[in-house]
Amino acid sequence: MPRANFVQFFKKVLEERKNTIQKSTYDKERSIYRKLKSYSEELYFENIDLGFFESYRRHLATINKNNRQTRNGNIKILKKYLGYAVRIGVKLSFDLRDVEAGPTKGCLLYTSPSP
Repeated sequence: MPRANFVQFFKKVLEERKNTIQKSTYDKERSIYRKLKSYSEELYFENIDLGFFESYRRHLATINKNNRQTRNGNIKILKKYLGYAVRIGVKLSFDLRDVEAGPTKGCLLYTSPSP
């Protein structure tokens, strides 16, 4: 199997989906694509493993200064696009179900006025 670049795949699928998804979804996923591309322009499927997700989370935290919920949301979208790849026959070295995205909702903190 020829080496396939996940970053290029992500962009191609995103552009194919552009007219079938909400503009806000497209904008969010395009932002995630840009972050992925800043991490590595050549990220081959064969090099993606469970360790990649930890490395990418660190990249998002340190370089992009993303909070935990944002990082989790990015992982969720990467899993979605990796799932598209699996459905067309790309073989991964791990099971996508083993990747925990984590919660994407922030915690609400209720404060009461000081007496």
